[in-house]
Amino acid sequence: MEHVKGNVTYLPTTADLDYMDYWAVDLTAITVGNLTMQFEPELACLVDTGTTLVYIPQQAIQEVFRDIRGLIQDDAGQYVVPCDGQYLPSITFTIAGHDFALDPQDYLIKDGALASSSEGCYTYLQESPPFAGAILGYGFLQRYISVYDDENKRIGFASRL
Repeated sequence: MEHVKGNVTYLPTTADLDYMDYWAVDLTAITVGNLTMQFEPELACLVDTGTTLVYIPQQAIQEVFRDIRGLIQDDAGQYVVPCDGQYLPSITFTIAGHDFALDPQDYLIKDGALASSSEGCYTYLQESPPFAGAILGYGFLQRYISVYDDENKRIGFASRL
């Protein structure tokens, strides 16, 4: 594939019966900086090409933004941070034993309608809604190409060039 760096890593779709009709995987852990949050049981995580944001559990959101000076949360709950992103941590999603990392430049919105406010730059991160443990939307999928294999009930991810 011409847009892929390396191989596609295929992951089984979730075994969670509540999400069997969706493209979802089981999230084992989220690492924010040096803190790893393990999920027992695993957290069903939707992979959604129609969602802009990356929704993660409240504990992970709090850890991402814990030490960020100038942090603002707008009326819709979206996070605005200083555009340099210098104190933002990396976030790693562990799925089926494979790690998929987002660096701050991956989750800072630099272009488009949500690129910035007068206070700083918006991020692709938001707290998970009550109906889902996590959702990997465009903020994740712009870094990782996704491949959907219905026949084998799996989703593949590969780094974009």
